[in-house]
Amino acid sequence: MHSRVLSSRRRNVAAVAGAAALVAAAPLAAGAIASAPATIHTLHVSSFTTAYPAGWRLTVSRASGISVYKLSSTGAKVNRVGIAPAGTIAITIYVLSVSWVTTHPILSGVPPDRAAASQSALQLLPHVVGTPVASPTVMITTPAHSTVLDGVSAAAIVYRYRYAGVGNVQSDVLARHGHEIVFAELDTEPSLRSKGTAALATITTHWHWK
Repeated sequence: MHSRVLSSRRRNVAAVAGAAALVAAAPLAAGAIASAPATIHTLHVSSFTTAYPAGWRLTVSRASGISVYKLSSTGAKVNRVGIAPAGTIAITIYVLSVSWVTTHPILSGVPPDRAAASQSALQLLPHVVGTPVASPTVMITTPAHSTVLDGVSAAAIVYRYRYAGVGNVQSDVLARHGHEIVFAELDTEPSLRSKGTAALATITTHWHWK
């Protein structure tokens, strides 16, 4: 969600430390003494559970009305706009209360979305998801479209642009569930897009609403 107000993309998130991840071990064949290394870790959140690739680093920040879960493929720091240094894939999961979205601006220069409580995921998308760079330099490679996240109507979009001189592919999947708006965002260099897309697919295919 970039160019946005959610910190310097521009998001209004006050970061606080924390990490919550549980390891899901994969057993070896019957009779084996040890277990194989886990290939995914499980993330438990109050409104959903999901999984992400083992070896990725998770950091969590929370503020009134919003929680942010940042995942880094190498452990390198993911910045305030959800982008990591070159060579690192970043995926950020944002959990926002609908009431917060209706009373706070999310994107820079865009007023609060007063109708958020009654909007579909596709209608919410342009009010919540954006990019950290000026629109003339942004290409929408996959236009906004409807999809499904664990049986719930969702919306997705893919952008391509340069950020700090480095190419970036940004993929977003957004859904509204109960009183929350949740979206997962992938940010990766084009050369790492296949690996990043696979990691995002791990998150979406293991997603379960509570």
